[in-house]
Amino acid sequence: MGFQEQIIATFIGALSGFIFSIAVFYITEKIRQANYNSNLAKNIQKEADFNVSLLDTIKEEIDELLRKISANDAGHIYTIFKYDQLQKNFLQQALWNGYLYEKLETEDIYKVQEMWSFFMPSSNQFDIGNVELLKSGQMTQADALNRFEYVKKKIIEFKKFNKDLKKKFTNK
Repeated sequence: MGFQEQIIATFIGALSGFIFSIAVFYITEKIRQANYNSNLAKNIQKEADFNVSLLDTIKEEIDELLRKISANDAGHIYTIFKYDQLQKNFLQQALWNGYLYEKLETEDIYKVQEMWSFFMPSSNQFDIGNVELLKSGQMTQADALNRFEYVKKKIIEFKKFNKDLKKKFTNK
């Protein structure tokens, strides 16, 4: 084997090694991303289960609140709104890395954002303020019923959405 043949063989070997290492890198990166997305999907399912349970609890509290308002018993309303306990960590991760856009339609992403906007700490304060306004007579019974019927409607809507969300991240 001559000198030129050795140079060509070395070049071909180095180039082959380089191309192979790039291929291995992309294959392992693809596998790593698939595992990450699979774990993220499982965590989103657990998060949706938690949120359904939380929304059930909140709905029961809202039902009790509505009964007291309807009975004109505002003086005995003692409730803590738990809107800010809605879990969203894994959904946010999925949004940030683009996985949410792969799994959901645009309407679903709008719904996620609507849900996050509804369940903010300021929403807790807003409804605590509404209860205080009702107790002090600055809010009418009808206005309070309208507000909390709306809250109940949104809770039922978001509960159904979380159940649907779980299905969208199951075995896909």
